[in-house]
Amino acid sequence: MVGNEAPAPGRPWMSHRTRASVSSRIAKWIFTPALAPLMHNRWFLIVIASLTVLQIGLAAAGWRGWECPIRFVSGVPCPGCGLSRAMALFIQGNWQSAICVHAFAPILLVAVGFLAITAIMPRDLQHEAARRVAAWESRTGIVAIALVAMFIYWGLRLSGVLASIPEI
Repeated sequence: MVGNEAPAPGRPWMSHRTRASVSSRIAKWIFTPALAPLMHNRWFLIVIASLTVLQIGLAAAGWRGWECPIRFVSGVPCPGCGLSRAMALFIQGNWQSAICVHAFAPILLVAVGFLAITAIMPRDLQHEAARRVAAWESRTGIVAIALVAMFIYWGLRLSGVLASIPEI
């Protein structure tokens, strides 16, 4: 502790400054743009969109695409397990089944579609779109909120509160 600061109640080892520093770092992380910086790299966007289309196509055909390494090693499904199948079902018009397999499929489809469209935009429009997305992410913290929501959803699925992740 510095000076004559009183220790934090219940946490004598953590000063008021340290708590403020931790909370400001968390707030900075939440409101730091994550998608916008990716939008400046056209080739990265093309690769991500292509791999997504390939993975969804394989899932739609009933073939195995990229195996989840977490599920392969641990036997426990990761937060994204089932997304490929759910996106394929969503594209095929089986919306209810898609939501049952993974509720975040429509959100990810919109995000990947937006990134794919950004990849083919003229450079000036691409940078303007990235600037606007960065401003939106900085105001809302939408990516951090979506990640936290996805982990909560995953926990509910693992605990059995929501339907479990269907096997392939």
